[in-house]
Amino acid sequence: MRKGILHSDWEHGPIGLFRKSKKVMHILSEMKQNWPSIVRNGAFVFDVDMTLLPKGARRLTHYQSLAYLIMRLLRASVQVAIISGNSEQEQMARIFEAIKGEMKDDLSAFRWLTFYVNGGATKLHFDINGDLKRNEEYNITHSMCLDVLKDVINRSLVGLSKNKFGLVEFGDQEFEVVRLFHESSQSKYPGLVLKQCWDISNWSPEWVVPEDIDRRTRAGDSITIPWVEMRGSTENRVASVTIKPTPTFVINDNHTIDVREVLQAEIRKNLGSDSKYNIRSGGSTSTDITHSDCDKVSALVDYIRSEKREAQWVYYFGDEFYEQGTQIGNDEVLARDTRLNGVRKLAVNASIFVGSKADVWLGRSPQAVLEVLEDILIHTTETYE
Repeated sequence: MRKGILHSDWEHGPIGLFRKSKKVMHILSEMKQNWPSIVRNGAFVFDVDMTLLPKGARRLTHYQSLAYLIMRLLRASVQVAIISGNSEQEQMARIFEAIKGEMKDDLSAFRWLTFYVNGGATKLHFDINGDLKRNEEYNITHSMCLDVLKDVINRSLVGLSKNKFGLVEFGDQEFEVVRLFHESSQSKYPGLVLKQCWDISNWSPEWVVPEDIDRRTRAGDSITIPWVEMRGSTENRVASVTIKPTPTFVINDNHTIDVREVLQAEIRKNLGSDSKYNIRSGGSTSTDITHSDCDKVSALVDYIRSEKREAQWVYYFGDEFYEQGTQIGNDEVLARDTRLNGVRKLAVNASIFVGSKADVWLGRSPQAVLEVLEDILIHTTETYE
């Protein structure tokens, strides 16, 4: 079994698995004892950022130990699902290619792997030859009308640009606040030359696909912010859109400014009473919009149903299991949703954990996930093979 440290700078103490925790040891023992049931009727389901990959990591290829262990799960006929807000292109490059490299020539075990990308709006799976297949029925059902979104988002962004997304309200501090807004945006996209929309006469938002931004970043091109990124677009339908960058930043060391609050309120107002859309913050700079039925909960519910999994043998690994009343994120909703009763929720890198509904706090950084999989696969190889 390969060994490997993934990440060494998690901000709150030692990385890796909390082996002194009785709850952690109990969950490991439970997995080992019930391994045949997990293989027959269960699954391992993973979030990506801060769970499989450290913050800022571009791809799993740089962490071959974990890619190798996921390959071992698939070769053991364990069903694996990976659910993320990233685009299909990002997940193929970040995750799939690394696992494929560990598979070598025999790709048949990929039939046990499922991706939910674009915030849960797009479902991908693989055939016995390792070829990508899209679940068209699921994907069409969870897509949105592009014309409607373009009209609402363009009106919202153009309207807000006239007062610099509310930054003009800072009066004498306006110049400093605008400067911090620009610096925060530029730090997120150092390869691009960013221009502010309010400096462009008759500005209209630019609609792009992820490949456009990759290409322009490599070329060092300029782009006016914010832009709108389309994911999973076909004809007049789109799986998700992301408005970026509209960063969160701190002024005077104690006041946090998040222009996304103003932006999201404006979009909701322009949508009127239409409830077909899920509008939420993504990371520290983006606003994500998907169909109202698209989130981690719905993706996991669909996965368990469509793959005929039994919830008690499904283990979900994720971060950000928030304390109630402090912050509500997708993972917290996932932890509390009654449709997922029985699913074991395993927290990794949980920045706020007190009062969470996660079953176990495994440890810090993806290193904890690596150690769990190592421990289980060493035991099951010795016991069941």
